[in-house]
Amino acid sequence: MFMKPISADLYKVFLFAVVSAGFSSCIDEDLSDCPPEEREISILYRIEAEHDVDNGFDAELHDLRLGFWNSPSSLYTEAYIEEKDFPADMVFQITLPSDDYSHVAVANGIGGREAYFPQTLDDVCVRQDETRPDTICGMTGAAFTGNLPVSIEDSQEALYTVLLKPVVGLVKFDVTGSPAQEDVRCYISGTKAGFNAWHGTWIEHPSLVTDGNVNAVDVSETQKHFEFYSFPTMAEDTKALAGGDEWHVYFYATDKENGNITQYIFSMREPLLAGRVFEASFELGPGEGWTDAEAGVTIQTDWKPGNDYNHGI
Repeated sequence: MFMKPISADLYKVFLFAVVSAGFSSCIDEDLSDCPPEEREISILYRIEAEHDVDNGFDAELHDLRLGFWNSPSSLYTEAYIEEKDFPADMVFQITLPSDDYSHVAVANGIGGREAYFPQTLDDVCVRQDETRPDTICGMTGAAFTGNLPVSIEDSQEALYTVLLKPVVGLVKFDVTGSPAQEDVRCYISGTKAGFNAWHGTWIEHPSLVTDGNVNAVDVSETQKHFEFYSFPTMAEDTKALAGGDEWHVYFYATDKENGNITQYIFSMREPLLAGRVFEASFELGPGEGWTDAEAGVTIQTDWKPGNDYNHGI
């Protein structure tokens, strides 16, 4: 059903009548029935990265995604800011309608510009998409996150501070193999699967494996260096419990002559923690392996995908 268009003059008369009726009770200073005036308030807040990290850990912020939720299921606004557009003092200003907000900031986040926040606050997580079932890729940068409840009232003079904390650790492995081996590959298991940015809790996935070959470098014919960021094996506040918690490092080396793959599994007892650098050296060969971290080792010659975990080699 279509309606005949209203002439411009008639529309103006009609609109004036509706507005006059709606605000008639506001005349003569009787404001009891007036709709509340929506106020927009500007707030200032500073973004800071925690610098209590190990030497070699990249504590710089390279990009930011900022989000404000005005209810647990309603993302009000978000913004992506590149490093070149950061204010020199890292103090940001935002203007929002007067309300209570939940603010989350993620720096160096996975996915960059295209990693939009979800509509629901509880679902804001830092995590990697699986490249194959139960497998994620090691990260090339250090992700940070922080959050802040904000109440924007009629007047706001406070300068808020949002402290961003790292949610990954840096792994550095130096591996020496045999001249008869090639294509050494690295994986780790026993880490967390992600971090819930609002609740500050770790995401568990016991069967998850991280592919550590993202930045692998052949140092020489027999030496290889692996370096990548990974979710930690445990939270910082449970470090004292590390003695009973193992995680595992897997290496797979291919025999140049016959193509057979040897699997090496190192059981690590020293934890990988967020903001820390975990360094270890390994020697691969037909005999017993070793590492300078406290570890055990299992060697399986002529390993084939499907024997235990299929790393897609």
